[in-house]
Amino acid sequence: MGYARIRPALVLAVGECLAVSAAIEYEELEVPGEVEKAVLNLYTYGDSRVLEELSLEDKILVYTIAYGGLILSYTCDPVIPISRAHVTIGIEIVGRGGAPSKVNDRRILEAWALIYQGREEEGLSRIKGVSYYPKQLEWRPGGKIRILPVAVSLALNNIS
Repeated sequence: MGYARIRPALVLAVGECLAVSAAIEYEELEVPGEVEKAVLNLYTYGDSRVLEELSLEDKILVYTIAYGGLILSYTCDPVIPISRAHVTIGIEIVGRGGAPSKVNDRRILEAWALIYQGREEEGLSRIKGVSYYPKQLEWRPGGKIRILPVAVSLALNNIS
């Protein structure tokens, strides 16, 4: 028997057909049960069919947790991660936000380009604001909450 530790993810920004999400080290954010189940299924059986019944937002979270890091996803059916970045900058949660607003896809792509140029803070600043899912949290780059390169830890007990 073993155990898994699954870290949460936050959908930072959503556009018309793109979204940016991050696997984060933030204990105040829970992983939705359906998401946790789907992640464990992917890791255990490699079966992505479990994603078919999930909402768009939950699919984004599953991929983000499964891959880790900062994820750029395509969201206009099918939902699919298209790029991943490992960043050194963290984020700061500055409180509960209001309703999240859609971000223009062009702005998301500009932010992603800056992140890939090593200008992480500038890129994330382009899309900062109120997170989209699972909670509306106001965030900005530069805080102590790490964007994790790995969001799933598996441990297996020694079987004799």
